[in-house]
Order: sequence, then C-alpha cells, then structure tokens
Amino acid sequence: MSKAAALAVSVTAAVISFIAGYFIAAPLRGGLIAALQPILITPTAAAALIVAAFSIIVSLLSLVVTYSMGSRQIETAKIAADAAMMNAKHAGTRALANVRLEWLNDLRDTLSKYHSILMSPEDAAPDEGDDEAKAKAKEKADKDSRDLSYLGTKLDLLLNQKKKYQQALWQVSDDILKIENPTEDQYDNADRELVVAARNVFDFHWRKIKAEILGNEELKEPPAENSAVIGN
Repeated sequence: MSKAAALAVSVTAAVISFIAGYFIAAPLRGGLIAALQPILITPTAAAALIVAAFSIIVSLLSLVVTYSMGSRQIETAKIAADAAMMNAKHAGTRALANVRLEWLNDLRDTLSKYHSILMSPEDAAPDEGDDEAKAKAKEKADKDSRDLSYLGTKLDLLLNQKKKYQQALWQVSDDILKIENPTEDQYDNADRELVVAARNVFDFHWRKIKAEILGNEELKEPPAENSAVIGN
C-alpha cells in the first residue's frame, strides 16, 4: 500500500469513528451542552475554547503536512543515494576502461617494435677486409638480439596465454622468433599471421572497452583451447 493510500485510510477511519461516536454518545451530548453553557455565555471562556479547538485543528493539520513532507524527503534521499551509487559505478567502469586502453597501447607499441626487427631481413655480410663494416654489423645484430629478448619477455608479460586471442598472438610471435634463416615467403606468411592475430586481440578489446564505457553487458574473452595445460 502506498503512503498516500495509507493516509487516506487513516483519515477515513477517523471520520467514521467521529460519526459513530456522535450517534453512540447522543445521550451524553445533552449533559455536555448543559455543562458547557456557563462557559459559552462568558466571552473570555468562549474565546479560549475556540482558540483551543483551533490549536487542535492546526496541530492535526501540521502532523499531516509533516508526514507528507517527510515521505517526500525520504523518497528524494533514496533517489539521490541511487544516483550516487550509479555515478560511483560508472566512475569505476571508466577507470577500468582507461587501464585496459593503456594496456592496448603498450601492446601495440611493443608489437610494432617486435615486428619491425623480425620482419627486417639481415644485412648482407660485409667484405672480408672491411673491419669497420663488420664491427657495425655485429653491433647491430647484438642490439637486435637484445631488443628481441626484451620485447619477447614483455609480450610474455602483457599477453595472457589462458585467453584465446592473446594466446594465439603470443604463439605466432614466438613461432616467428624460432624461424632460422627465413625465406621471403616465410617472412610474408609470418607477417600476415602476426597481423591477423594482433587485429583479433585489438578488435575484441576495443569492443570490450566500448561495452564497459556504455554500461552494456560485459564481454569475456574465450579461454584458450590449451589453457588447462598452461595453467598446470
């Protein structure tokens, strides 16, 4: 039952009680009127009686108004609390989406550097007598080796191998690293596989971020087929 309906029932009950009391107490009314006659014929006493009756009526009306205003204040407070909870939830969701966006940007930059080194054919061997060229070639090869080791480790940490798309991307990047003396066709095939796997990861997580920001149903990346083995 609503608050307005409860108030209406209370008022109706009061009216019915008054009417019933009026008829039931009919024999008493004569004596009451007789008792009040000395008071009513005195102006001061009559005025005091009227003021008292008016005060009672005002008090009753004040109770009704206070009850109504209190109910509205409670409802307003509830709406404000719900709005605050919703704002807090949205703030947390946006913060999580920002963290995921930073992760995607870091993954993109790491993959770009990794791809750039792996997909660049090695320079031709310098002439036997060119010691300076040999030193530069060795320096470049050593730097590429260190960079690949660093980027490969970073990809291991960035990618969750228990998730389908991330595990597929990690596997492609790891397979490329293991190719020895790759041919031009192997370069091309590896390049296509890496790009496709990367796009799958980025596409899914872009949609996941969008769903989080808009408050839509959460997207969950499917588990990798061999996630149970990896977990062990």
